[in-house]
Amino acid sequence: MVREDNSEPQGGRCKREKDAMCSFEKERDEAKFSVNEMKILLNGGEERTYYRELAQTIVERDPELNVKNFFDYSRPEDRAKTMIQIRRFSELKQEFANKGEPLLEESLMAILESYDRSLSMRLYVHEMLFRETIWAQGSATQFEKWKRSIDEMKVIGCYSMTEMGHSSHLPGLETTATFDEKRDEFIVHSPTLTSTKWWIGMAGQTATHTLVLAQLIIKGKSVGLHWFIVPLRNGETGRLLPGVTCGDVGAKVGRQGLDNGWLQFSHVRIPRENMLNRFGQVDAVGNYTPPASQALVYATLIGERLFVVPGVFDMTSQMITVAVRYGLARRQGPKDNQLLDFQAHQTSLMPIIAMCYALNFMGKSLRAEWSETLNLSQKKETVGEFIELSVEMHSITAGLKAWIGWWATEALETIRRSLGGHAYSAYNAIGGQIADFGVMTAGGGDNTVLAQQTARYLVSGMKKVQQRKSLAKSLKYLNKLSEEHQKDFDISNAEARTSALELLSLLCLKRAGEKLMESMMKGLKMEEAWNENMFLLLDASKAHTFYLLISYFSQTVKNIQRNDLKETIVLLSELLSFWVLERLSNLFLEHQVLKADQITLIRERVIELCRETRSQALPLVDAFGWPDWILKSPLGRYDGAIYSNYFNIVKSAPNALGVPSYWAESIAPLTKSKL
Repeated sequence: MVREDNSEPQGGRCKREKDAMCSFEKERDEAKFSVNEMKILLNGGEERTYYRELAQTIVERDPELNVKNFFDYSRPEDRAKTMIQIRRFSELKQEFANKGEPLLEESLMAILESYDRSLSMRLYVHEMLFRETIWAQGSATQFEKWKRSIDEMKVIGCYSMTEMGHSSHLPGLETTATFDEKRDEFIVHSPTLTSTKWWIGMAGQTATHTLVLAQLIIKGKSVGLHWFIVPLRNGETGRLLPGVTCGDVGAKVGRQGLDNGWLQFSHVRIPRENMLNRFGQVDAVGNYTPPASQALVYATLIGERLFVVPGVFDMTSQMITVAVRYGLARRQGPKDNQLLDFQAHQTSLMPIIAMCYALNFMGKSLRAEWSETLNLSQKKETVGEFIELSVEMHSITAGLKAWIGWWATEALETIRRSLGGHAYSAYNAIGGQIADFGVMTAGGGDNTVLAQQTARYLVSGMKKVQQRKSLAKSLKYLNKLSEEHQKDFDISNAEARTSALELLSLLCLKRAGEKLMESMMKGLKMEEAWNENMFLLLDASKAHTFYLLISYFSQTVKNIQRNDLKETIVLLSELLSFWVLERLSNLFLEHQVLKADQITLIRERVIELCRETRSQALPLVDAFGWPDWILKSPLGRYDGAIYSNYFNIVKSAPNALGVPSYWAESIAPLTKSKL
């Protein structure tokens, strides 16, 4: 039957959707590199790619792990859903462990973390913060005692560091652990309201045990912060143990499936062996052996900050995949152009693709370095080397968490707005990611504090240069502080662009250092002088962090063997380096490293490179390897069928059709006839 009104059948493919699907095929046919080989490179090799895709298949087909109506859960439903997933994960993990398949275990956890951010944080708190802190801070005997119970989730752990009144300034924590020699026990206590442990993931309703960072009190004197294992709940009944009071922090911006909680301890007694004692010990009569450095107590925070880099890659690479596919499927304007053909769209989105690739490579490099460094902490003879390297890694990861975290916040909002009118729908998946990402920039306090920690490390490096002491690898370039610097950079050359960033970092640090000295010469104390010059110190932190990012990316390019992959990564590396120069253009001009006409050329080159990258945008995001069920966005469908799938999701939402439940009570009294 012919439709006289030329309307399209509901539920089928509309013309625009068919056109989009054809254009996707064309875009993929014009790829200048092997998408599969690029995916293998991003995943870290063929074996990891195999297990990653196997884990994806397992999760996709498991009805308890891959849920329906993802965006329509209430908070209680979301909590119940994530614990069902945790239980199922634990079952599969044990099965894979019994079969001796560690890469499949690792891949399963990675895929689940990518799929659901509430689930991700629950797994991260238990597996990484709780378990890994006991491994790193506890003795071998302590870890062996707890390992099996943790791995089988007979013990569910959380990580009690931040307090209601204290977050990034850890020395100010108020919770105490007082040693009682008579009973050979520690008494854990929350002496004030502000000492209440706050924002503790899984403490609200779930965890049976927690690690508490508390001030150790011996013979009436505080001797510093240490970690203690404190039981919270009866594992069978869920009832709180004597002296423990805790609850849920309530509604949050994101991650509603995670029970962030608050904790108060009222003279809770724990055995002496529950103090993690690899680096500091207390014997039965109260003799205290302090750690070689207080930095050892904070070392596990480095791992937490280190995982921000792959976390940012994970979330932004998913969402830029959605934005690119939507930008190719959606047409607009008098000539019906693809959105991605508009220059503003290209210059907004293409640098995000380049940054995602840089973060993937940098994240893998840093994790490999940290893994080697952590092993040094397990032997007394290498603890000194571990302290030195961990302080350096702390400065790198603090800077990255701050500056890359802020970048990602901007990038995700840029991606969301690129969807136009559909940007406001929760079903595009991006709004939820933005809400979930918020913890990355504020979870342990304002990230400005972390940016300053990088600045403090730079200032200490500058002092070492003056004292002619050796510098850590990431600070070697500070030896050039006193040199005469040429400022005639050929910005068309990749090494020259890196050198320009290096010089900018040197000059920002030099100016900040000089201003610090001037302030102190006026009689200000160090912290007062620091606050007076914080803006300049943050400039130094920013320049240093982006210099390291570009340096790592440049090194990756040199190590790639396949020509097709190398040419593509060179393009992305060039785009990112020019984009960073443009982003820091105010500092380059202020410090006279670059001239105004060079900044103009940089902007022009960014536009050219974005146009060139656009031709490869679809295969570049395909290589991230995110299947539709993980993306959860009908607007980012692999096949381009965005409209029919979007409409079907909206129609299948709870209570989307029919008369609303409140009609009779609230609407009918207004609309019924009064005649």
